[in-house]
Amino acid sequence: MSNLYLSRHGIWYFRKVTTLPSGKTKDIKKSLRTRIKSEAKAKVIALLSCNVSHRTAPIEEPVTLDFYKELKAYLESKSGNVAEREMLSIERYISRYLSFTMTPKSKQQAVKFLDSLDVSIGTKNKHASKIGAFFHWINNRYDEEIKNPFEKLKAKDTQSVKEKRAAYSPSQIKLLLASMPDLEVHKQWIIKIAIYTGMRCNEIVQLSSDDVSQIDGQWCLSVRDNKDYQRVKNKGSIRAIPLHKELLPFVVYAKSKPDGERIFPEFKVYKGNCAHYFGKWFTRWKAKKNLPEFHSIRHYVATVFKTQGIELQYAQQILGHSSGSITYDRYGKQIAPYALVNAIESLTIFDTK
Repeated sequence: MSNLYLSRHGIWYFRKVTTLPSGKTKDIKKSLRTRIKSEAKAKVIALLSCNVSHRTAPIEEPVTLDFYKELKAYLESKSGNVAEREMLSIERYISRYLSFTMTPKSKQQAVKFLDSLDVSIGTKNKHASKIGAFFHWINNRYDEEIKNPFEKLKAKDTQSVKEKRAAYSPSQIKLLLASMPDLEVHKQWIIKIAIYTGMRCNEIVQLSSDDVSQIDGQWCLSVRDNKDYQRVKNKGSIRAIPLHKELLPFVVYAKSKPDGERIFPEFKVYKGNCAHYFGKWFTRWKAKKNLPEFHSIRHYVATVFKTQGIELQYAQQILGHSSGSITYDRYGKQIAPYALVNAIESLTIFDTK
């Protein structure tokens, strides 16, 4: 049926092309407010046969949405599939937008909202993405088309990836190590593990005593999600990292903890994140030392690997990065820890030139 048109949102439209007196054509589209093709056909036939009077036909009232109610249902639909911190971010971003405007479906309001945010371009784009996903979810639940006002509003971030977060310099690493003796032992170990492995903060703080073990005769730290409190960023983050010689005394410290229990119980789990309280403490402490943030230690480790000419696949294995290659990611197995020892030991070099 030539008068039927299916939108990209799955809504059927009545479509008619007419020729104007000037000779130009005009494309007329009318939403049939249904996703069912048989219903759409019946409505088109009625329109073409004039069985429905445009003067007397009942007019469907537009859908009136309670966006806060929809948000609650949206969060419930994601519960169990999305990490708790991510859920909180989604709720915070969408609630922020709903409290900003009385007309959430307005493209103009979406633009004004993003302009009002005093944040980086990347964070603005996160707002647009998360709120846009919410509107896309709503659209799939109703016959009437609910357009995403944040569509195509993402801004291009001109700042290079390298500029977004500075890496620790070798001299700053030396200062960090020199400042540690005054700290409590558990804090010292968390920082040293970051320096000699490049592990993410939460990966370190959530370690349990059985995550420190020998693999093929090599002492290793295993990043896993076996426990209720353990989280990994993605499947590529699950890995075993050989211990640097500077970390070998950590084995004794870890094995002094109850079997299978957290090595760093001093920091309580907050909303699914073991490192929340450590991160808050480190932020205050590093400010006094005029040092970069904790995650910048990870950038330092990546920089050392690059400077020392470490093979990319070895660096990716240690840092828990995907290679982006189907050959390595899907078919390739993890590199044995003993093959990573030389890469780990390269972190001993602190060239301050």
